[in-house]
Amino acid sequence: MTIDEIKSRAGQAGSKFFTPGNMRWHNSRISSKTFKGPGGVYFSTSEADGHMPRRYSVRRFDPETSRINTVAWHAFNFIGDAYRYAVLMASGAPIPEPVSKLYALGGEDGGR
Repeated sequence: MTIDEIKSRAGQAGSKFFTPGNMRWHNSRISSKTFKGPGGVYFSTSEADGHMPRRYSVRRFDPETSRINTVAWHAFNFIGDAYRYAVLMASGAPIPEPVSKLYALGGEDGGR
């Protein structure tokens, strides 16, 4: 599934996640790379709110519900680290305890 397909399906389901106003407000960027795995399709975003430096997050799109959840909010300084985490999540491998606590997995965006 491509990021364009995710944007389309989420928008059709009523999500405001990818709207231009929302993207501008959070100074968000969406990576085009996606990683399919258990429970959904993982992708990365970055945000630079206010005077804070750009940080990278990992999100999960659920194809069954068309909802987007955050699995790692602003957890990474570099896009490559966010990609590696998304690949790990998509693999279905158990996440080591310190990592799962560090990234506070499973937050619901509620359309952002």
